[in-house]
Amino acid sequence: MRPKFLLCDVERTLRPKIEFFNEVGFTGTGLVELILRCPDVLRRSVEEHLGPAIKLLRIYLGSDENIEIALRRCHVLLAANDLKSIIPKFELLRGYGVPDQQIVKLFLKNPRFFMHKTLLERNITRLENFRVKFSPGTLIHAISTIATMTATTFEAKCKFLKRYGWSEEHIASAFQKTPYFLMASVDVSPKMFGLSLEKRLRPRTQVLQILRSSGLLKKDVNWSTVMLLSDYTFFRRYVLPFKGRSPELEKFTGFEYSTGNGK
Repeated sequence: MRPKFLLCDVERTLRPKIEFFNEVGFTGTGLVELILRCPDVLRRSVEEHLGPAIKLLRIYLGSDENIEIALRRCHVLLAANDLKSIIPKFELLRGYGVPDQQIVKLFLKNPRFFMHKTLLERNITRLENFRVKFSPGTLIHAISTIATMTATTFEAKCKFLKRYGWSEEHIASAFQKTPYFLMASVDVSPKMFGLSLEKRLRPRTQVLQILRSSGLLKKDVNWSTVMLLSDYTFFRRYVLPFKGRSPELEKFTGFEYSTGNGK
């Protein structure tokens, strides 16, 4: 915290900002946490900066609930000098055919893609250099995956797969269809990469994506751990409790998880 804020006029400077944040949804300990993590928000004018910033976020994020989530993930959003820098990022992804709903989910998961000057573009370029065409539905997942790895780590994982008999075409195809599979730790890879892409990795990843997009999966899960669950456990934990709550899950009958070992 900055001591000079104690010298501010309470009525003219601090109160309007506190009331503004209350209206947005930050009260009590939530407001205290916001100010402690990003005290510069108190330097910003409600009329000239904070108000327009919230208006812009409402246009692109769609709701005050999403704005609150974004601010909790990235406290510096409202202190940024030029929040309009997020606009080209949205337009870039729209140009690849990614639906706004998916773009918002990426923003809420990792706002730094939109705040950093070149981070999003650099990772898209890395994907293009991989010479794989991603569908709009998987591009967001591919970006999230590639961003977790340096070029060296990515290459090391590819070499590791090749030692288990995977060709470059196999790796490219698997990455195209199921980007998250490359997030697996090398420590668990010997077991996981013995599993069938079509019978286990893809359908389970599809289930997780459906649960996330429907808002039914409330917390992050370890992808590798989920892939290694028994068929029975996976079905009981990630399919059966949500049957009837998402039409897309209806195609997963449980037969493919209750018989065989999914290999």
